[in-house]
Amino acid sequence: MEYKEWLPYYDQIVEKFGYVQEKEHKAAEILSLVLRKNAIKYNDLKDVIENRPVLILGAGGTLDKDLIKLRQTKCLDKFVTVATDGATSGIMDICMAYPDLIITDLDGKLPDIINASNKGSTIIVHGNEQNIKRVVDYTPRFTKKLGTTWSTSRPNVHNFGGFLDGDRAICMALSLNAEFIVTIGMD
Repeated sequence: MEYKEWLPYYDQIVEKFGYVQEKEHKAAEILSLVLRKNAIKYNDLKDVIENRPVLILGAGGTLDKDLIKLRQTKCLDKFVTVATDGATSGIMDICMAYPDLIITDLDGKLPDIINASNKGSTIIVHGNEQNIKRVVDYTPRFTKKLGTTWSTSRPNVHNFGGFLDGDRAICMALSLNAEFIVTIGMD
């Protein structure tokens, strides 16, 4: 999704939830500054997803059951795995695996996200007006990282579209030309 396509949705969200666009722009700018020295490149992220099947893990009620099935069929390694915040712990606990990517606004189990980062997961950090302190405190702890925003893109921070972690994961995979997308735990 291009920013111009996302903008009408974003404007509706800002109005409905009472967000202040200037604060969202400021959050994106802060995230960009935090990422300025050691973010991965956009093309590195694209190389991970482009023309590959992507499995997006949401933290819904069916996640554990779906992960058990995936573990039993041994097909998890056929996908680029993208976990949202809360799904990170599930894939680690049930499948004994680390996701390739984690989409987070930093409201999940941060020790698990840090552990996954240390084991090679790339962390896609979302900055918004409500999590600026966590962005500053936790983002430097991640090894491979890139940022997202609801605002306009800037260095190391991209707007792929989407409001929640799962939405952003889907929009990101679409923007980066995934071969196809499968979702689990998105109920």
